[in-house]
Amino acid sequence: MADDEEINVESLNGVPVQTAAQEPVSAVTPAGSSESAVDSLRLSIEAGFARLLDAFDQKLTYDKFKEEQVTRLHAELQQHKANLLFQAIRPFVQGIIRLHDDTEKILTALKRLDPAELTPERVFRAFDGLIEDLELVLRQNGVEAFREPGEQLDPRRQKAVKTTPTRDLLTGGRVAERLHPGFEQDGIVLQKERVAVFQYVAAEPANGEIQDQVEKGE
Repeated sequence: MADDEEINVESLNGVPVQTAAQEPVSAVTPAGSSESAVDSLRLSIEAGFARLLDAFDQKLTYDKFKEEQVTRLHAELQQHKANLLFQAIRPFVQGIIRLHDDTEKILTALKRLDPAELTPERVFRAFDGLIEDLELVLRQNGVEAFREPGEQLDPRRQKAVKTTPTRDLLTGGRVAERLHPGFEQDGIVLQKERVAVFQYVAAEPANGEIQDQVEKGE
């Protein structure tokens, strides 16, 4: 072999030869890299929890605001309904107040009269006037008093609260007396007219008629 030929010392007989100048490659991961990965994971988890807590706080704040809004709107609605109700009944209340004042004036005038002047007729007129005033207050608020015409009982608008006996078969079931008027509003009956009706009662036979019925086998 010539001296100037370069000998390949890396491969003799097919076996790699390591020279003294070559260093072995280490396959071990440095210890600091694993600690860095754990810290990174921990920071990532902490950041995730922080975002979750922040979102939860925002949700609680929104829910609280929403609840406050609902509560406020409910209170405003209740106040609005109360105002509407007061406006609706205010004319009726004012009418009752006027009626109260008029009744007090009538009572005061009656008390000042001499007992000899306090006749039943005068007392009756005072009460008749009071009833008229009451019906006026109701009429001003859309409630009308009614008394059904005719003598035949109308169960839709009249109620029999009293009976009056009668021997007349044809009269039975008819109106005998009008006790209290009915009241209606916009065609709706609030209170039926209270009346007394005739109730047919068969005549009891005399003693002689009873004996004849017994003999005839009736």
